[in-house]
Amino acid sequence: MIGYQLRIFFSPYKTVCTMLLILVLPFVKSVSMFDAIGRVMDTNLVWAAIVMCTDVYTLELHNNTAETLYLTKKSKLGIISIRIMLACIFILLLAPISFWSFLWQEPGTSYENISNMSHFIQSMIAFVPTILFFGILSMTATNIVHNTWIGMAISIIVWTIYMKLSFLTSIFNIFAFGSRLPEWQTSKILYFFIAWGLLFANKRLVEKSPCR
Repeated sequence: MIGYQLRIFFSPYKTVCTMLLILVLPFVKSVSMFDAIGRVMDTNLVWAAIVMCTDVYTLELHNNTAETLYLTKKSKLGIISIRIMLACIFILLLAPISFWSFLWQEPGTSYENISNMSHFIQSMIAFVPTILFFGILSMTATNIVHNTWIGMAISIIVWTIYMKLSFLTSIFNIFAFGSRLPEWQTSKILYFFIAWGLLFANKRLVEKSPCR
C-alpha cells in the first residue's frame, strides 16, 4: 500500500516543484538574524504544502486510476491520511536543508535568549501545523469545487489574508511564530487540531466524489 502511494502521489513535476519551493528559500529570502530563519520559512512552506496536497484525492481522476484503486467509502479517508502524512514528512525532510542553508547569509546572533539549535527545533515543531493546515485546506477546497487550480487559488487567498493579519496578537494567528508573538505555541496547537478536523470533514466530501 505505502509503495503504491509513493509511486502515484510523488509525481516528478510535483516532487521537483516542491523541492525547488523549499530549497530556493535561502537564496530568495534574506534574514539578518538567525532567529528569523524559522519565521521566514514558516510563512513560505505554505507554498510547498499547497503544491503537494491540493490533488491528494483528485489525482485519481487525473490519472484515471479511480476504478483500479478500489477506493471504498471505508478506506478513502485512510488513503487520504497516508498521502497527507507522506507529504508532510517529505517537506519536513527538506526543511532542515533549507534552514541551515540560510547560514550562507551569515545572519547575526539572536537577540533572544535561545541557542541556534533550540530555535531550529522550535521551528521544525512550528512547521508541522502550518504544513498540515494549508495542505489539508487546499485539498478540501479542491474536493469541494472539483478543480485543482481553483483549490490552489482559494488556499493562496487564505494565505494572503493571514499574512495581512499576521501582526494580530491572537491565538487564531497561524503565523504567530513568525510574528514573534508569545501565543505561538497555543496557536500552533489550535491549528493542528483544526487541520485534523478538516481532514475528517473530507470523509463526507469524498463519499460524494466521482471517485467512487
